[in-house]
Amino acid sequence: MKNEDKSKKLQNENQKLRNELEELKIRLQEAEEALDAIRSGSVDALVVTGPAGQQIFTLTGEERIYRLLVETMNEGGFTANPRGQILFCNNRLSQMLKKPMEDIIGHHLEEFIISSQYEEMTSLLNIALVEPVKKRLVFLASDGSFVPALVSASPLKEPDSASICFVATDMSLLEASEEVIRQINEQKSELQKRALELQKLNRILRALSNSNQAMMKTQNETDFLKEICNIINTDCGYAMVTINYARDDEEKTVKPVAYAGYDVNFMEKLKISWADDKYGQGPSGIAIRTGKVEIFRNIPSDPRFEHWRFEKLKRHYGSAIGFPLKENEHIFGSLVLYSDELDPFSQDEVKLLQELANDLSFGIAALRSKIDREKDQDRLKQLSTELQRSNQELEQFANVISHDLREPLRAISGFVELLRMKYKDKLDETANEYINFSVSGAQTMKNMILGLIEYSRVQSQGQSFVSIDLNKIITAVVRNLDKSLTENKAEFTCDKLPEVKADEVQILRLFQNLIHNALKFKKENQNPKIHIACKRREKYWVFSVSDNGIGISEDFKIRIFTLFQREHKKSNSEGDGIGLAVCKRIVERHGGKIWLESQPDIGSTFFFTIPD
Repeated sequence: MKNEDKSKKLQNENQKLRNELEELKIRLQEAEEALDAIRSGSVDALVVTGPAGQQIFTLTGEERIYRLLVETMNEGGFTANPRGQILFCNNRLSQMLKKPMEDIIGHHLEEFIISSQYEEMTSLLNIALVEPVKKRLVFLASDGSFVPALVSASPLKEPDSASICFVATDMSLLEASEEVIRQINEQKSELQKRALELQKLNRILRALSNSNQAMMKTQNETDFLKEICNIINTDCGYAMVTINYARDDEEKTVKPVAYAGYDVNFMEKLKISWADDKYGQGPSGIAIRTGKVEIFRNIPSDPRFEHWRFEKLKRHYGSAIGFPLKENEHIFGSLVLYSDELDPFSQDEVKLLQELANDLSFGIAALRSKIDREKDQDRLKQLSTELQRSNQELEQFANVISHDLREPLRAISGFVELLRMKYKDKLDETANEYINFSVSGAQTMKNMILGLIEYSRVQSQGQSFVSIDLNKIITAVVRNLDKSLTENKAEFTCDKLPEVKADEVQILRLFQNLIHNALKFKKENQNPKIHIACKRREKYWVFSVSDNGIGISEDFKIRIFTLFQREHKKSNSEGDGIGLAVCKRIVERHGGKIWLESQPDIGSTFFFTIPD
């Protein structure tokens, strides 16, 4: 029974709700027809049934003007009851929400507001019942788009009812305009920053140009460094510029050698190092130690500047950058720039400053090279003068030997020879041996004098260089040494040789001395083998004379081309120690070099070059 009673009760309530729904539909239909009539102007009055009974609202006077005003205004207008149910709206609100008015009227305001603003909407309704209020709400259009609006709400107090009048101003265009203005301002600000950056870069480029011009004009390194610092300080506008050199002392000191933008006493107070200690943590020390650019973007807060912060802040320095100065990967110093701004160094600026540091490194190296070259040229001129004087003295000495020494020697040699011839049979064996020693010594002295004369006259009495066929020269040498080659049963070979520009007489003497030397220092009980070869290099020829003789020890190689030097003095080989010295002098007169490769008991190879 209880279940049947409950079922009947539910059926009755459902029927009651259906009836009320039908009544609401009829009333809504009547309202929509009335609104259509009002919009079309086909009615002049409207009868509204309310708690006070039927009321007639005329639309022919002020109300008609009001209706036209509401329908033609640019703002969305609507009224709602205290619960937020929309009672009326104009066409502009329909356009803003992109919904027909019949889908707006009768619906709750929260259906058209984004969910995050429900509390704002409730606050607006509560306040608007009492006094006018404005709030920013975001409506949700039928296509899902957001419509920001400034909503003005004020109470409509009727004697028998309460409602709220709303005016919603679409802020989309305004906010879009504000966004465009914001973007324009951002772009303007960015362009202004870029313009300032370009101005700074242009100043650095000007400093680069001025530095290169200074490098070409300057003759003194100290003046060059000072001028570079002044150029960077003036053209680029940095607060301080310093060029520092690294010292290789025990403390690895960094010495400022040029500066601009501050007083000298300031730098004298600072202790700077390129060691990895507390004095080597500044831009100069790190740049020298690591060989990389080092940027200090905030001097007041950077802990690495602890030991110098007080002096730097007194001069309002905000940031610094250090560049290593290099010469062929050797870091010899640094270029350090200080700015009164925090973190002012852009990527493009660092690139240009790096180029400036590279140019400075090149300029210092080039200037040093130029100064060294000038010193070398001065020294070369001095040596040339000394050499010319030495050659003159040598020539005078040769003349003295030729005339003043040869005559007495000739007399001594002649009388000793007469003594041997006349008294050979009258003297004992010891006396004859002494006479033979005297004759031999006189002959050796004579050969030495002739050798010295030949040595001295390589420079003074040489002939002009002409194009000569070395094959013909070798033929002449073999002819001159034919007897010696035959007696020693020598095996002589020679590659095909080129034509060179040389002194024909001296080149013949060069080859003849080298071949004669190979015959002279041959091995006992072994036939000598001599070979002449040549190889072409880029701008000169390399010739070699090889033998299978007794060779030369390593210790004697450095003295082999010195006058009167012989390693095998006690051997049976003849010689006065002048022939190879003459060879060296001939090669050097032709602008070449001569050297030796040798192993004892294996043989020797003499090399020499003749330039084109």
